[in-house]
Amino acid sequence: MRILIIGVDGFIGGALQRFFLSQGHDVLGTVFARERAKDEVFCDMRDVRSIGELPDEDYDAVINASGIVDQTQPYRQMMAVNAHGVRNLLGWLAHRQCPHFIQLSSIAVYGLRTLGVNRYERDTRRFRGLLGNRYMRTKAKAEFYIERTRVPCSVLRLPAVIGRGDTFFSPVIIDWLLRREFFFCGSGQKPVSLLYAENLGPCLERIIQHGPLSSPVNCSDFHVTWKEIIAEYARLLDVPVPAEQKSLLSLARFIDRADAHMLFTFSYFGSHFPSDMLTSLTSFEPPHHWKEGVAEGVKSVVGRG
Repeated sequence: MRILIIGVDGFIGGALQRFFLSQGHDVLGTVFARERAKDEVFCDMRDVRSIGELPDEDYDAVINASGIVDQTQPYRQMMAVNAHGVRNLLGWLAHRQCPHFIQLSSIAVYGLRTLGVNRYERDTRRFRGLLGNRYMRTKAKAEFYIERTRVPCSVLRLPAVIGRGDTFFSPVIIDWLLRREFFFCGSGQKPVSLLYAENLGPCLERIIQHGPLSSPVNCSDFHVTWKEIIAEYARLLDVPVPAEQKSLLSLARFIDRADAHMLFTFSYFGSHFPSDMLTSLTSFEPPHHWKEGVAEGVKSVVGRG
């Protein structure tokens, strides 16, 4: 297959590039933040002209793995890349009869419903308000644009993604554990959905073979209790599993700390997004275990695992 991957200079895009190349597919990747390598081209999602300069070829699938996750970045910049960039790309694809566009979206589109359990796609409304954070709003806007295109699409809502190069989930947990400041809020026994980056490539290969999906789907490969996740990180770091507990009310003291928010909310509410719909459509079974992703995350941060 000939596949165009937007954003191979990122954590997820890089993992997809490695996988599809390993399977013998013909891959063209785009980069923005580093020098181009073989079979790569520069692309600025904010610029219609830049997208228009992409090679005009017959792609079997175009995968958008680009995006700004860092909440400290200006909102206008995040919207320009995460949402308007998708609109720009769809405009380019509409004139090329692309058979399959795949958007790597996020469970963030559920807004405050990213907290809790059993957040199925069919009965969990997408965020449409103004009170969500910047990332939520931009990813929801991108889905809005996708719903209004005639380009055949699949939209995958990803949970916390772990693995080599993980830029938030693993670094946050590891930092708090190594500083001996990690804490639980509540029992920590509610499930948290994960996606090991090395499982995403095989999943997308199956989706491309299936064809465009009928509606957005959750794309998680494992659902594990928060305490079990933390215990695995602690084991690999050779530190004790924390016993400290904080009340949910103490979250107010960390109001500007996105890393602390994760510790509070995942522990107290869980963050569970069943992927039954994806499994029923594609019969996908993850080839790698979530603990391999944790080990890769630890190794990439501290050289152990």
